[in-house]
Amino acid sequence: MAKDKNSINKELNLMQRVSDQMKRTADSLQAVEKCVNKLDKKLDLHIQKMEYELTSINEQDKEQNKLLAEHSARSDALQKDNELREQDLLAKFISYKENADERLNKLEGPRKWLKTSRNILVYVGGGTSAIYGILKLLGVI
Repeated sequence: MAKDKNSINKELNLMQRVSDQMKRTADSLQAVEKCVNKLDKKLDLHIQKMEYELTSINEQDKEQNKLLAEHSARSDALQKDNELREQDLLAKFISYKENADERLNKLEGPRKWLKTSRNILVYVGGGTSAIYGILKLLGVI
């Protein structure tokens, strides 16, 4: 019987240690579960924050695309306006150049006429004096 009591006491001690170990393991598991729950809550908050930020980024992206489209439309309109202005300036320049050339020709016209008239008078005068000289030599005059 002593052996039985001794082996029963050993078994009871072993069971007590196993029970204590199980209690510590259960406490440890509860602590791990609390930690995991805290991390899960933090993760949920981060996910919510990230979803909010992504929504905000998408809204800002849409607004930026809208502004870029408006800017592009304005730039295209300005480019067309500039092209029209360039064409108008070129047409005015050509018109002014033609007008200036015409005025220059009109101003040079009398000068050319005078130059041509002078040359004609020089040749007529030279011819007349040659004829006069010949006639004088011949004694006709």
